Amino acid sequence: MILRKLNVIFLVAVLFLAGCIGGDDGAEDGNDNSEIITFNHQFEVIEVGGVTGPYSDSYCGYEEDEECHIFVVSITNIGDEDLSISPPYWSAIGDDGGIYTTYTGDGLSKIIPGATTERSLGFDVSNGVKLTTLRFNSQTLDSDYEWLLDSTDIPSYDIVQSFNVMLNVSASSVEDDGDHTLNVTVTNDGLLDFTTHIYRWEAIGDDGIVYEGPDLDGEDGVVAGSTGIVTLSFDVPNGVKLTTLQWDDNANSVNCSIPTY
Repeated sequence: MILRKLNVIFLVAVLFLAGCIGGDDGAEDGNDNSEIITFNHQFEVIEVGGVTGPYSDSYCGYEEDEECHIFVVSITNIGDEDLSISPPYWSAIGDDGGIYTTYTGDGLSKIIPGATTERSLGFDVSNGVKLTTLRFNSQTLDSDYEWLLDSTDIPSYDIVQSFNVMLNVSASSVEDDGDHTLNVTVTNDGLLDFTTHIYRWEAIGDDGIVYEGPDLDGEDGVVAGSTGIVTLSFDVPNGVKLTTLQWDDNANSVNCSIPTY
C-alpha cells in the first residue's frame, strides 16, 4: 500500500513539472474541458519588445485608445509535419479578462519538423491593460482534426503609452488688441514627440464656438520625456471668454480647462 501511494505521488509530480513548459499544460478543447495534452510544439515568450505606438508600417497601436504590445516568441516544432505559426494562430489574455488577437508580426509563417525559430507578435491592446497569457492554436500529435489552445505566461512588463501628454493653462488674459492669450505648459510623458504647430490648437468659447489658428510663441515641439511652454493668442469677439483648450492631430488628442479670467 505504501509503495502504491509513493508511485501515485511520483506520477503527480512528473505531470506537474511537465505542465511548467508551454506545450503540455491544461489545454482547452473548445468544450470547456481541461486535460493534459501532448502538443506538436513548445513555445515561450523570451522578450517583451516594447509597448509603443504604431508597429512598423501596420495599424497596430494606431488608435488613440490602444497601444501595440510587442512580444518575441521562441517556438519549436516537435511534430512530424510543418507547423504554421503566422499571427492568426496566436491570441492573448489581458489582465482585464479580454481576449486579444493579432495579425501583426515579423518572422516565418511556418517551420519544419525539429526546427526552432523566433518571431515577433504585435497586439492591439486597450490603454492601461497588460497581457498576461499568450495562447497558440494548433493540432495535437494524436489528432489531425482537433484544434486546441495551448498557453504560456507572459513575463510582467511596464506600460508606457506612446501618446501621454498633459496640458495646463497657467495664465490667461485679454490683451489690448483684444486677443485672448494663454500660457500653456505641455508635459510629455509619452514615447512620441509632441508638435505645437498652430493648426493643431483650438479653443472653445463660452458661446459654444470653436476658435482655431492662434498665433503661437514658443517651441516648435516638445520631445518625449520633457516639458515645454507655449503662448497661444486667439482672436475672440468682445464679451466671449475661452473655457477649454484642445489639441488634435487626427491620431491623438488632448484637452484641458481654461481657468476663469
